Amino acid sequence: HTAIDHLRRQNAYRKTLDYNAEADQEVENDSLSKLESEDLFRLIQQLPPATRSVFSLYVLDGYKHREIAEILGIDEGTSKWYLFCARKELQQLVKKYYQTRR
Repeated sequence: HTAIDHLRRQNAYRKTLDYNAEADQEVENDSLSKLESEDLFRLIQQLPPATRSVFSLYVLDGYKHREIAEILGIDEGTSKWYLFCARKELQQLVKKYYQTRR
């Protein structure tokens, strides 16, 4: 807390940022734009069933972890863990997908 208080007292720290300007800029993700939606869904289908269920409910359907936990009968922390695993495994699957497409 002492370090944070010190930073807050510094004049350089009091600079204001225009967050709206950053939000207006469009971000282009080349790898995902090249990946067809059908291919992405095929990669999602390769996830283990529980991991795929949590990923789909959270990312595709927009449920919160508390709701997913109730739907699947698991703890909220377990839902978060499955989502972490799903993202990690999907990253590996996308890398592998691009390596085989070269």
